[in-house]
Amino acid sequence: MATVVAPVHRQHSLWLRVLEDLALVLAAIFVGWTLFAILGLRQSPLQAVSLRSALIGRPVPAVVVPMSLMQASRPMLAAVAAATRLEDQGVFGADTQAAWGKALAECRRVSVQPIICSRGEPVMLWLMEPELERAAELAERIAAPETPAHEIEALTALREEALASAALIGRYRDIVNFDHWKAACEQGSTAAGLAAREQAWLANQLD
Repeated sequence: MATVVAPVHRQHSLWLRVLEDLALVLAAIFVGWTLFAILGLRQSPLQAVSLRSALIGRPVPAVVVPMSLMQASRPMLAAVAAATRLEDQGVFGADTQAAWGKALAECRRVSVQPIICSRGEPVMLWLMEPELERAAELAERIAAPETPAHEIEALTALREEALASAALIGRYRDIVNFDHWKAACEQGSTAAGLAAREQAWLANQLD
């Protein structure tokens, strides 16, 4: 004789299967993130990001890893050298303008690349001007008559910190001649600027 299963028993069985499936999914997620936590700590930031991408099944933005100044500036200097070679050969057409445009893009890239420095935390070359502006604003607050006396010491310390940061970044920029090459790239990447550079090159040929 066939056994008749009451509807309430079938509902309990269905809920039990749902709960079991949910438990398996949660267990898989837990194991995956545990692997990420264990392995990620032992790998470089980029490797850890790749592992996390594989675990969660979707791309994750890459971590910008700090570099030494020379490592970070090498693409910029190579692009500048390529554009300069064209000018040295008397070539001032679209190819040279494009070469300076590529060099300018590398200047902008290296300016936002975190640079390893002696003070511990990385610096970025573009931050020199903002740090100088911050120091100037702090100087105004220090000199303002309405600034409470008890705040002046803290404001002075912040101003010295901003000036020291700007000076450090300035030294790094000087090492790779960043300001000079950035100006050259900005000029050479425009038609008018490249024409001016061509006139200067022609004048040098007559000397």
